[in-house]
Amino acid sequence: MNGVAWGLALAVLLVGWLLVEGAGQGRWRGGVWLLAAVGLLVGAFGQVAAVLWGAGRPLVVVLAVAWVLGAAAPWMSRRATARRGTGRTAWDATGRAAGSVLVAAFGGLLGVAWWELALPHGRDVTGPGAVVFAAAPLLLAGLCVLGVRVHGGLRRAARLPATRSDDAEQARRQVGASLGLFTVVAGLGALAALGAFGSGAAGAVLGAVLLLLAAVWALAALFDLDRQAPGAATVRAAGVLTTVLPVAATAAVVGPQLLANASL
Repeated sequence: MNGVAWGLALAVLLVGWLLVEGAGQGRWRGGVWLLAAVGLLVGAFGQVAAVLWGAGRPLVVVLAVAWVLGAAAPWMSRRATARRGTGRTAWDATGRAAGSVLVAAFGGLLGVAWWELALPHGRDVTGPGAVVFAAAPLLLAGLCVLGVRVHGGLRRAARLPATRSDDAEQARRQVGASLGLFTVVAGLGALAALGAFGSGAAGAVLGAVLLLLAAVWALAALFDLDRQAPGAATVRAAGVLTTVLPVAATAAVVGPQLLANASL
């Protein structure tokens, strides 16, 4: 396999993990996707992995700790229930918090990849886009967390029976809030990508286009939710698109440098 094929495989694994995470299908099942992605990154893009470890070490540590806590929380919650203890609520809260921190740390690492891999060696982002580009880890962390929340919220609302319509409506309201924030953050991310493009990152213009598409789609889905049309195509696809497009935009922004450092 060449570098492009390995890069596509890496993107698929990362997107698959985020979709599993958002769907709430179990931290261990999601962990399989994540560990496979990490193994592929180290094996096929060893220099890139070293760069991310050097520049984003605190985020890697936070990601690992959050994954362990998130994987242990359901088991500890079941033990507390079996022993009729009082720790179930605390462990359930720990599991939810760990899931959000895990996704945020991953998004932060995507932003670190923007910092370290988007630009040709020796180039820096200058001009109006410099400030926004400097916030890339925060922007990508926010996009990943919000995308996973949209995906998970829509799935929960769709699974609830008709007798729990109030719960489904509450879930959709939470999705609407996440979509509104996602629209703003995706727009800022597009500005950051354009700043990188102006400083020599050839693929960043595609990343900007993808993030603008994500922002527009999220806004359209929000409008459809507001007019009580949860079955609209924009809403049905919003969960997948808001989860996938930040990863796809990152692939576009850092892709040339990633492929140049392929080791397999």
